[in-house]
Order: sequence, then C-alpha cells, then structure tokens
Amino acid sequence: MTIGTGTFVPSAMFSFPRSYAYQLVVNRYGDTLSHVDGRFTIYAVPPDPTFAIIQFSPTWWTWNSNMRSLDHIVTEFWYKQGGVGPELPLPYKVTFKTDPVALLPSLFFDWTPLPDDYERFPLEGQPSDYWLPKPLP
Repeated sequence: MTIGTGTFVPSAMFSFPRSYAYQLVVNRYGDTLSHVDGRFTIYAVPPDPTFAIIQFSPTWWTWNSNMRSLDHIVTEFWYKQGGVGPELPLPYKVTFKTDPVALLPSLFFDWTPLPDDYERFPLEGQPSDYWLPKPLP
C-alpha cells in the first residue's frame, strides 16, 4: 500500500458520519477517471501512459452511519510514471465541505495545484430498509 502525504481541511481529525456525505468530488485536471467501487484510476492525457490510483477505505465507501476522520478515508494514492515501474506516492488534499454547485455536503479530493476540473460521483445512500417502519396507528 503506497500513499503520499495528505492535507486535510478542516483538519486531519475532523470526523463526520459517512451518511453525511452525498457525493465524492475528484479534481481530474483534464485527465480521464474510471472507478470500480472505491478504487479510482486516473489516466493521463494520451499518448502519455502514466496513471494514478486512489483507493478509498471500503469501510467508508459503502454507506454506513459510522464516523470517520478525514485522515482515514484514503488508503492509497500513487502513480506509475509512463505506466511502468514502482508505485510513486503523490501528495493529496481531502476536504469535507458543501459543494457550491450541487449544494450538498461532499468529500473533495485534490492532488495538484492546476485549475479546478471536478468530476462528481454520487455516493450510495442508506438502504430503504435502514429506518424502522412507522409504528401502527
């Protein structure tokens, strides 16, 4: 598992219930993103074969009502220069804030100081049977 140095806003120990996050917002900076569950792959603009991997903790990615601190949400972030060689750690920034476009509480993932180019991914909500049914009248 390879991970770069994280910066966290409002702080590394800021905790919130996973159920409070409605979407994940990833800054792609013109690159292409794909994901399967909580594992994202960032592909550099062709013909560059460089790619990066972001892994979100499975215990955070799946909806639950548990609390998590910002420093325990991302478990891997690295890239392979030219698509080959060792996993090289990348610095990143995780922010919990209201998305000014969607007006939803969101987790933002940034990894470079280039201009913003966000892609939004809705997060799974609570299952329909999570809350108890209403009591009988």
